[in-house]
Amino acid sequence: MMKLTKLIVAVATSIISLTSCQKEVPAITTPTPSKKQLLTAKVWIVDEVKETQNGTSVTLYKRGAANNTDDFSLVRNQYKNDGSIVWRDEFGDEGNDGQWELLNNDTQLKLSWPIANMSVTVHDVTVTANSFSYKLIAAPGIYTTWKFIPQP
Repeated sequence: MMKLTKLIVAVATSIISLTSCQKEVPAITTPTPSKKQLLTAKVWIVDEVKETQNGTSVTLYKRGAANNTDDFSLVRNQYKNDGSIVWRDEFGDEGNDGQWELLNNDTQLKLSWPIANMSVTVHDVTVTANSFSYKLIAAPGIYTTWKFIPQP
């Protein structure tokens, strides 16, 4: 009788263990988007422009502010996967003849307009799902920081 009781307890314990254990479901991981994927996913509008000279910054433009030195409210940039840029400037002029390229481990961005024979490389490029910024360096200690947000 004792052997039968031990057998029943062992079987019952095994059944309980097997039915109560759940298999681990692997976590679903979403790959982190690259800077290129983030940059090309939105149309970007200017949120803020600051000029810095030898450590002193002046805000030239802040979206929605009444006292802006410059007006960049019309500016729109759409970076395409093929390396082209669809743009609108501060005067409302539009085009699709711009070109872009991420450089130096995606920390720099080369912006070009071949038809105007113009090209510039900007530095400290950061891109997230909700912001994009870079520094346009004019000279040592003198630069303009451009901050963009997605077009609503």
